Formats: sequence, C-alpha cells, structure tokens
Amino acid sequence: ELKDREINKSKRRLESLLEITLSKELDRKEILNLAMEKAIELTESKIGYLYFFDEEKKMFTLHDWSDTVLQQCNIADKRTVFPLDKAGIWGEAVRQRRPIMINDYNQDNPLKKDLPKGHVPILRFLTLPVFYQKQIVAVIGVANKENPYDRSDLIQLELLMATVWEIIVQKEQQSELIKARRKAEESEKLKTVFMSTMSHELRTPLNAILGFSRLLDQTADPEEVKEYSRYISESGERLLTIIENIFYVSAIDGQYQKIEKGEIHPEKLVSDIVGQFKQTGIPDSIKIETLLPVDPGIEAIISDAGKTEQILRALIDNALKFTPSGKVTVGYHLEETKIRYFVKDTGIGIPEDKRELIFEKFKKLDEANIRVYGGIGIGLYLARRLTEIMKGSIRVEDNKPQGSIFTVELPVTVKFKSKAGLEQSKSEALQKDVKTRTVLIAEDDPVSAMLLKKILTDLGVKPVHVENGLEAVKYVEGGNPCDMILMDFNMPVMDGFEAIEKIKGIREDIPIVIQTAYDSETGRAKARDLKVEDFISKPVKREQLTEKVIQYTFPPVQ
Repeated sequence: ELKDREINKSKRRLESLLEITLSKELDRKEILNLAMEKAIELTESKIGYLYFFDEEKKMFTLHDWSDTVLQQCNIADKRTVFPLDKAGIWGEAVRQRRPIMINDYNQDNPLKKDLPKGHVPILRFLTLPVFYQKQIVAVIGVANKENPYDRSDLIQLELLMATVWEIIVQKEQQSELIKARRKAEESEKLKTVFMSTMSHELRTPLNAILGFSRLLDQTADPEEVKEYSRYISESGERLLTIIENIFYVSAIDGQYQKIEKGEIHPEKLVSDIVGQFKQTGIPDSIKIETLLPVDPGIEAIISDAGKTEQILRALIDNALKFTPSGKVTVGYHLEETKIRYFVKDTGIGIPEDKRELIFEKFKKLDEANIRVYGGIGIGLYLARRLTEIMKGSIRVEDNKPQGSIFTVELPVTVKFKSKAGLEQSKSEALQKDVKTRTVLIAEDDPVSAMLLKKILTDLGVKPVHVENGLEAVKYVEGGNPCDMILMDFNMPVMDGFEAIEKIKGIREDIPIVIQTAYDSETGRAKARDLKVEDFISKPVKREQLTEKVIQYTFPPVQ
C-alpha cells in the first residue's frame, strides 16, 4: 500500500509537470501559481505560499499565497517583503539551506516566533528552499495536511519545484532569444531603410551642387549666376548639416562629452538661429517667429552655447519638416537657475504612444514619413543626447488644437549686469577699427585659406598665410607682427598640436583659435591642455570669424 501511494504521488507529480510544460502560453507568474496549486495537491495540504529570495540583499519578496490563505487571513498589515532576520521558523529553510518539516506546530520550538494576530492557524507545515545554480532563488511552503508530512512529501515537493524552476528559466531564455531575434530583424530592417534614406539625402544636395556648378560654366547672366550660386550654397549647407549630424552622433555615442561653459545671450542666440533658417528658404506656407522675453537686468547666462545651438537647430528643423503649412514659434523662459527653450509648431502632431520612439536613433513614426518628409532620423536623438549631457530634460506634448510643443529645460547660471552702461561700452568696443590687426592663418588647404583671407580682408584685417605648422612657428620666431593665429589641426610637415606647443613656448600672449573640420572631445581636451583660447568649426562663417577677431585682438572692456 505504501509503495502504491509513492507510485501514485510520482505519477501525479509527473502529470503536474507535464501540464506546466505544455502550457506554453503561461508567463512566469502563471507558471508559479500553477506550481503552488500542484504542490498543495501533491502533498495533500490545505494552504501554501511562495516567496522569492534575494541572496545578496537577504530579503524575501512574496510571490503569492494560496486562495485559502487569502480567504482566511485577517492580518491588518499584510507584509509582502521580509528581511531574513525577521522571518520566523519558515526562514530556517534559507538560514540552514535545507527543508524544514514541523508536524506539531503548537509544540515549543526555540526557532518559532508568535504568529501575528489574524494569521491562518498552522497545525503542521513543510517548507524548503528552491535552488538554481547553487543559489537560493525562492522558498515554497505548504501547511495543514491532515496527516503528518513525511519524507515522501519532501522529495516530491523538491523534485516538483526544481523542475518547475528549470522550466521557468528555459521559457525566459526562449523569450529573450525571441526578443533578440526580433531586435536583430528590426535592426537589419532599420539599417536597410537608413542606408536607402542616407543615399537619397546625400545625393539630393550633391546633385544640385554638381548640376548648378555646370550651369554656372554655361552662363554669363548676372541674375542667373546669383541664383545658381544661392542654390549651390543652400545645397552645400544642407549636405554639411547631414554629415555633421552623422559624425556628431558617432562622437557622443563613443566618448565622454565635456560641457563647454561660456556666456550666452539667449535672445541673440535664438534670433540668429531663426534668422539663418529664414535665409535658407522656408516655404511661403510656413511662418517662423520668435517669442523672446526682455529683461534689462540680465547680462547673459552661463551654459554651453555650441550644444544649445545644436539642440535648437534639431528641434526647429524637425518642426519645419513636419509642418506643411502653418506656424513655428521659437522662444524661451528664463528662471533663476534654469532656462526652458521651446519650439511650437502647427504641424502633423505626434501620437502619445510614439513620443518616446521619436527620440531613438534612426527612428521615425513610420516608413511613410521617411518617404514624405525625408531626413535620416537622428535630429531628435541628437537633441535628447545633448540635453542629457547638459544634465537637462526634453519633452514633447500636444500644441492644441494641432501640432507639437518641444520643451528643453537646461540648468544655467544667470549673470546680472553690474552697472548701468556696461552694455553700451561693450557695443562701442565691437565697433573699433581692426585695420591695425594681423592674423596668421596656418592652413594647408588652399581653398579654405582663400576663404579665410577674403573674410579677414573684407573685415580690414591683414591676413598672413602659411601652409603648415612649421612655417607658423618660423613666422612667430622671426618676430613678425601677429595679433591672433587661426590654426588647423591636421597639416603636413608639422601638425597643429605640435605647432601650438612650440608657439606658446615662444609667445604665450598670442591668442590661438583652432579652426578644423575634425571635432572631437579628445582633440578639444588636448588643445585645452596646450592653453588654446578657442575653437571655430569649418566651414567658417563670416559672423563667427568676425566675432573671434574682435574678441581676441582687443582687450576686454572693464
């Protein structure tokens, strides 16, 4: 009879495991609920429980009690988390790392703690740890069997739970594999779409540049020359933006980015950016405007101008792209320790369930948007990453009745005016005659050098050009006039870094501004170590270069 009972128990356990194994649609919680139900049946118990256990934190977390416990338990504060040192005799299964079987719970036991008021009465119980890879991962307990628990109950319960946990792990591994496969498939699909889109986005401005360049050779009409030149310039700017964004995404994903703090005049920054967008040719169906507060008591804010500009450009570009007609408004609100930039549009809007997706790299709402609106899907990702680097936040919400509002909140330090008339003095300083100034250009590319010389000559500055770092060092060694140096990073014979180090050893007072197409935090850090005054990115804009010349060839107004 005893042997038959053992065989019957083993048969029921195997049937239970088969049922659990075949229940493919069940998740982890449902499998464990079914396992606890089968454990109660298998041991002929009345109630049961299952706790997860964290070996590192020494904490129990309740998975579930059986239905009977929930019906009979009247404890006011049903705790679901227990530290090991607060657990009663049921915690001995973990402390001793072995099963605990008590067939007379009312008998005195030094390990037993009083049950809380309202607890389900306990006559006898069996509890055991569930191991996985030599770690205790859970504790299961059953109680109130009519007859005493025996070794057979213990063995059947151990075998049941060990197998159940293997099933759970296997299901979770299968689930992870399925997720990984789907992610790989999605990644491959994104890669295909991205490469196709990238090809289109690069070819479009290149086609315009090459096409109108050929037309320029075939016309002498001044109006046509002016028009074709404008098309070439606009296409070049578009191509440059695409390339810069791609390389910048690679840079911020691959290395630490330092915040370059400096003075910003937010009203000027926003106005300049919006003005530049207007110059690129916005469709007549779209109106872009600014909403800028005026506070005469504020001189400037301290933040990273370069990163702020990139964020705003990405948001404005996105707003214009997805606003076929209507209005785009750009502005900010300044508080004591933070500034909130906003870009509002009356465009197509963004569904609430897609608002996180749009900030992911190379992601758009759907492929149709890529075909209709273009772009490669990195602008908003770039905006979010730069915002995170600056310890800020970015969000998107509805601009009722139609469109979206992007808000970027950044921490800043507000610089207040120290005395009346300071701004007027600075303005006068910017109007000084610069004709007595000499700027040394160290640039190996003749076209880039020609552009710099033209800008400086128009400004009234005397440009002196050398083709490599060694020639720049020799020029300074010779005691020639030099009020500022525009230094390229990468040059033959002697690169910019070595030249800067030697020049600073000869004349430390000469301000050096690095101008380069290659921009990385590593390069900037190395340049800062050499006490370089500033950076300017290629292609150099007239306004930027003028500002640097005035800034570094005249002493600051006190």
